[in-house]
This record gives sequence, structure tokens and C-alpha cells, in this order.
Amino acid sequence: MWTYDEQIYDSTFGISHDCALNLQRFQKYGTVQAILRNAGENNQITDILAGTPGAGMLTDDFLAYMGDFPAGYVQYGHATEFCKNWDDYSELNDQDMFTAAIYYEFNAGNYPWEYSTAAGSKIQSSVIDTTYSGRQWTW
Repeated sequence: MWTYDEQIYDSTFGISHDCALNLQRFQKYGTVQAILRNAGENNQITDILAGTPGAGMLTDDFLAYMGDFPAGYVQYGHATEFCKNWDDYSELNDQDMFTAAIYYEFNAGNYPWEYSTAAGSKIQSSVIDTTYSGRQWTW
């Protein structure tokens, strides 16, 4: 009956307290930066995306990226691996932690601009691209 809840519990059971706190800090800081960005103020999201294919992407799309990459580690059974990196962020201030987490994902090949919903973006395409569209509904 509670299969999904049990799976989430099992997948997240090994997450350290520091990892959970750092993830909360990351999401809170990112949300504040999104508010600043939408208000046209200086913000870390715009700074990180400057000079990349994501420079003009919607803030909402960036927030989807921010929520998706940590969830992916848990969803695919790699919460412990995820926390090994995130535990190291405890000594960083919020801005440095946010930047470090995003650049870690960049270096792993997970880019925020792949979440762009702008007209003509890959995510809007209904054409199966085996190098991009490897989600469950394409199989």
C-alpha cells in the first residue's frame, strides 16, 4: 500500500544530516537568487549562466534544473554518492556552495540549459533523439 513512501524512505535513509542541511541551504539560496533575477536585480543565476547556452533561459526552467538534479541521485539510488560531495559543502558560504554544486553538475555533463522550455529547445521537441531523449516515455 505504501510502496512509493517506502521506496523514498529506503532511498534517502543513508543521507547524512549535513547533506540534508546543505541541500536545504542550496534550495533556499537558489530560490532567493531566482526572486532577485525575476526582479531584474544582480543574482548568482545570471552570473553562472553568463556566456553559456543558458544565458537567456527562464528562471523557472533553472529552478526545475535545481530541483531535478538532486532528486535524480535519490531516484536512481545514488543518494550516498550525492552526499559525499554535498557533505564537503558544509564549510562553504551559501554563494560558494551554490556555485560549487552547479559547476559540479556542469562538469558531470548535466547542464541547466537542457531544461530550457523556450520555443525550439530540445525539451520541446517530440522527435526521439537517442542521445538526449532517454527518458522513460521514449522507450
